[in-house]
Amino acid sequence: MLIHFYQFFNRFKSTPAWKNKLLSIPLGAAAMVNLAIWLLIYFKFYPAVYSLPQEQSYIPLHYNIYTGIDLFGSWQRIFIWPTIGLIILIINLVLAIVLYDKKEIISYFLSFAAVFVQVFLLIATMLTILINI
Repeated sequence: MLIHFYQFFNRFKSTPAWKNKLLSIPLGAAAMVNLAIWLLIYFKFYPAVYSLPQEQSYIPLHYNIYTGIDLFGSWQRIFIWPTIGLIILIINLVLAIVLYDKKEIISYFLSFAAVFVQVFLLIATMLTILINI
């Protein structure tokens, strides 16, 4: 089993997809947006809530225009958004590289979908921070 993983990893490293700019630029941009989400939380949100006592550490996590704030939770739950984004980015990266030799167009869709998802998660994170600060 370890040999199969090693062969897969070598094939993954040596694929010509890494040289394709239509794959590498969107995936790199998606990684930068995901990093921006983590940094935004760390520099804008974390200092405001880290020192809160346990009974005050519940924050609004979702806002609805019809009913207002409809989801409260611990402040650590704000890290769910960038974690989901990172998982989606890794899955799209692996699938785009693996499928590049078979269906090139699917790889392009996956790489641009990764950027699309990261931008929406950045907007969701910014709005969540805005309703809390």
